[in-house]
Amino acid sequence: MINKNKSERVHVIKRETERRGQLAANPFYASRVTDVLNPKSILTDKLLREALGFKVSDISPINEKNILVEGVFDRDILHLVNGKYQIVDLNETSIISCGRASDVSKHAALYKGNDLKVVCLYDSDTAGKSSCNSNDKVTNNEKRQIRDFARQKENETIEDLLPDKMFSEALAEWMKKWNITSTQPIKRPRMEQIGKHFEEDKKVEMKHSLEDVLLSHTRQEIKASNDFDVFKSILEDLKNRLK
Repeated sequence: MINKNKSERVHVIKRETERRGQLAANPFYASRVTDVLNPKSILTDKLLREALGFKVSDISPINEKNILVEGVFDRDILHLVNGKYQIVDLNETSIISCGRASDVSKHAALYKGNDLKVVCLYDSDTAGKSSCNSNDKVTNNEKRQIRDFARQKENETIEDLLPDKMFSEALAEWMKKWNITSTQPIKRPRMEQIGKHFEEDKKVEMKHSLEDVLLSHTRQEIKASNDFDVFKSILEDLKNRLK
């Protein structure tokens, strides 16, 4: 049975003949569902996909070619830059947020298992480097780190590639919003330094708030600025690895 509310999910049922009472005389009603087995998912069950004739790309935003990044902010920045430079054809290539660095390999394994092309982009912080090095679901040609494009090379994240002046203005706006006062300049790796200002019980909220401010400033700045050429290089590199 297909779950109409979640089309990718299928319930496998077992039906037995009803032997008792009036139902036995009517072959149309002479059966009943006696058990609902574990629900299956087309996204994770290859045999089920083959049996039903589905491809993952039929029921999800996944495409024939896929750029896998750690988080939503990474994806949104690349989308904004691609809107300016038109490097990647989004009709045939998707930029997918995997949620966190350690989950990129899971997505890669799923997509490659469906004969889809992938390339993975990781930050160069501790989590990114560790996840990249342990990702044995892809070849070395199918994974890149921010340090491959960054100036400082070590421990940098995608935020470190944003233009200095724009980042400083966005950071000042964010610090004012959270009543943070600091006379210390924020140097690269930026997020490592900024993370020291996160309140323990509000880390996620404060990080997402900063990302929202950075995206807002990027939308304005990218229209008239050429300070995003490093992102252009990233997209060109990732596109070439998907050929």
